[in-house]
Amino acid sequence: IYVQGGFGKIVIGADDPASDSMYMGTPQPIAGIGVATPDDVFSALGNAVATPASITSISGDSEKITYFTPRMSGFQLGISYTPENCEEARAPCTGTYAGFQATNSAGQQSEIIEVGANYIRKIGDVDIGLYAGIGKGDLELTAAGAEDQDQWGLGMSIGYKGFTFGADYRKDDQGTSAANTDRTDYSVGLTYATGDWTIGTAFAHGEVEAGTGLSQDETDGYQIGPAYALGPGITLTSGVTYWDVQDNLSAVAIENTATVFVFGTLLSF
Repeated sequence: IYVQGGFGKIVIGADDPASDSMYMGTPQPIAGIGVATPDDVFSALGNAVATPASITSISGDSEKITYFTPRMSGFQLGISYTPENCEEARAPCTGTYAGFQATNSAGQQSEIIEVGANYIRKIGDVDIGLYAGIGKGDLELTAAGAEDQDQWGLGMSIGYKGFTFGADYRKDDQGTSAANTDRTDYSVGLTYATGDWTIGTAFAHGEVEAGTGLSQDETDGYQIGPAYALGPGITLTSGVTYWDVQDNLSAVAIENTATVFVFGTLLSF
């Protein structure tokens, strides 16, 4: 639910945090199945990275309260507070809608504050969008190797006469106190729209450090695809994605490549 007025907007419920919903960055050639924080990949990417995730979000869809300021001179700020991060079924949670959660779960991040900001401006034929997001969790109960989680990200988007270029970068300490265990994600993409057609390409990279004296797991994603607007809210989308997965120990069972072809219909309303 939300309340909106001259004071801004207040949202309460199971929704993405401000650091996620205010994101501006890499355009996705295949809507819903991009390479930067994709909804689905149709492939098993078995290293510590799995898929790149360049949008700042610790709480995901866990229930929260978010406040957005009015947009002033192109600038808008949002802040989210998540009291309990167990809305999504991640360890050590007992699952979605499982009743009241304990406030002393070892290794669990709660009392999460996430802030997002973006700036939108048009200069002649150029559309400019800038984004920054940051998140901080509070460890409920000390666990071996765990600490308060910190995450931050940046993004930008530039549009000019049908072309849209975007890029982003995210850093996450993953809530671990061990040295050399940070996660880094970034992506870049370009699309071109003419009439009812849009075609684009994007690249995304994610890496997780494996610890002191070790290398890192890495995932690279490459994507290209066209889309055609059949009518208001109806889009035909398609494309090809190529994944390259690397393991810090060069494990044969993990290191792999995958090529995925997608064709589908996107409905929005």
